[in-house]
Amino acid sequence: MKLTGAAILLSRGIKVLQAAPAAYPYRYPARPMALHRNDIADVRTRAIAIVQELAASLDRAPTQNEYKQHVSATDAPSISQVLYQFGTWTELLTQASIEPNNNMPPDNGYSVQDVIDEFIDVANSLGRLPTQAEFTQHSKYSVRPYTSRWGKWSQVKIHFAQTHANSLKFQVPATDPTEPVGATRRPPLPDDLPLRYQPRNEMETIVLFALLAKELGYKIRLVRADFPDAELERDGEIVMAEFEYESANYIQHGHPLDADCICICWRHTRDLGSVKVLALEDVLRERRDNQRLQLTGDARER
Repeated sequence: MKLTGAAILLSRGIKVLQAAPAAYPYRYPARPMALHRNDIADVRTRAIAIVQELAASLDRAPTQNEYKQHVSATDAPSISQVLYQFGTWTELLTQASIEPNNNMPPDNGYSVQDVIDEFIDVANSLGRLPTQAEFTQHSKYSVRPYTSRWGKWSQVKIHFAQTHANSLKFQVPATDPTEPVGATRRPPLPDDLPLRYQPRNEMETIVLFALLAKELGYKIRLVRADFPDAELERDGEIVMAEFEYESANYIQHGHPLDADCICICWRHTRDLGSVKVLALEDVLRERRDNQRLQLTGDARER
């Protein structure tokens, strides 16, 4: 007889919670948009199976780092996808009917200096202060020791910009000590765009695309909450598009890599296989370079 995950845990003496029935798999009308939701259900189901397997082999609840190491170099849901879908690690353990290790903090085993050195290494490898998503993807540590010590992620970046600038191998954006803690100076966009500053989230990325759509040859047919976010038209053809702040968010949000759509984002931080990435940051950079070349050419003609 094949034992279930919960039965295996009980046989090992691990306390199993009596959780309410899980809210998956999801049931939605049979239509093209269901692909995305089924993919989300698959992420949740696979993540639960993996933590149950780990708990059975460890005789205790696994930590985030143990999960991250276990699924590395596989196609299993990443720790970023798991945390996005479940909200917290504790919620995943609860859904898997595993009692969390309340007496065993998951971030033991390293010093404050280790945490500082790791942030500096990740930042230098990227050439900029990492976003929370970038840090989660590239670091061997979670963001918890940083946010628990220095506050929200914007405050973490300000701390390193002000305190460890000498250890960073790139120019750190200036911060004004008179501004409220957590406030940052946002780089401006070109003056001909009504959006004054560079996007800092997905919604502002959508606004920027709307301002650039005509210039890029797109017409916006509709925007919706379901995946993919938008139906566009270009050169007489329909183009489906998903908006993200960073391309890595596409994967973290559980979107399929074989979808017939493009990803429109502010910053290209990760390749998406067959899904084409349109990064507006690159568009504006090319736009600026072309304008400079045109100005140089006009000056020579004079």
